Amino acid sequence: MSRKYLHIMFGLLVAALLTCGSSLMAQTGWYPLQSGTVNSLKSVYFLDANTGYMSGNGIMLKTFNGGTNWFVISTAFSGSSIVFPDLSTGYVCEGTIFKTTDGGISWQDLQQTSLNAVHFPDKNFGYAVGINSKIIKTSNGGSNWETQFVSMLSSKFNSVYFRNQYTGYIAGGRMAEPYSGILYKTINGGISWYEVS
Repeated sequence: MSRKYLHIMFGLLVAALLTCGSSLMAQTGWYPLQSGTVNSLKSVYFLDANTGYMSGNGIMLKTFNGGTNWFVISTAFSGSSIVFPDLSTGYVCEGTIFKTTDGGISWQDLQQTSLNAVHFPDKNFGYAVGINSKIIKTSNGGSNWETQFVSMLSSKFNSVYFRNQYTGYIAGGRMAEPYSGILYKTINGGISWYEVS
């Protein structure tokens, strides 16, 4: 084989590998999106492939095209945790809980305190967690809340997730020595919680 032929074959092989590699990366890899803000962002929630929300320090954002473009929908409050059980009803939490029933156009303060995270498996049942082992539950979309208890006192819960209104998890850590991470689970809607080791 001539040297010229080998160079052509080598060039075609490299081009083919680069094309295949970039296609695979585009299909399976992570790539950055531009939020359009310099504010720190803390939580993101997508209802479907196109509609999503982000919350952070003093800002709420919404996208209609899978995160390609983001629009500011509020600068009135912050959020470290956000969830939308349906297209119009959403909740954002940081200290207190704010609720929207019009897709984020307007928000109502639900007058809670010392909370870090919120999750609603549907539009009625919701759970929120915070400092000093605080766990609260609502069954009417946040109109009323009841306190739930775990055996571990002096804990700070940072995250909550419910698969349905009965099965859920809370995660956090102890606020006093010995410091360590903790995970609790319930299978009866928070009536009782047990620590997962």
